[in-house]
Amino acid sequence: MLYLAKTLILAAILATSCFAWKKQVHFITLPLIEGGGIFTSIKILKESNTIGSKIPVITTLSLLSVYAALGATAMFGKQDNYPILRVIHRSVGFAIFASAVWMSITASYDHDVKSYVKGIGYGYTALTSVPIIIFTF
Repeated sequence: MLYLAKTLILAAILATSCFAWKKQVHFITLPLIEGGGIFTSIKILKESNTIGSKIPVITTLSLLSVYAALGATAMFGKQDNYPILRVIHRSVGFAIFASAVWMSITASYDHDVKSYVKGIGYGYTALTSVPIIIFTF
């Protein structure tokens, strides 16, 4: 799984070296990245018996739904709203990264969560930083 995460990060960085590819790569990698987050979140919700591990999972899932709605609205909505929606979308992206870090930390201390779920969660946390880095520069 770690090899896959490294490969995806490298592929995203190489593909986005040209500015025109950023949106396309974002659309391609987004289901992979967020799919890992959704999978990890659901597994932690099912396996964990502590409320301390479930709170960051619920936060992550909530932010992911807001993030998807904002992205779709910015993409398919009125172009007049695009600049403000883009800023809000990016801000929610930062919040998702923070909640992914929080989720990974709490899962690492939860003995009920299986090690492969923790590994996918760590990979998800690393991958959530890639769009933030790419669209910042």
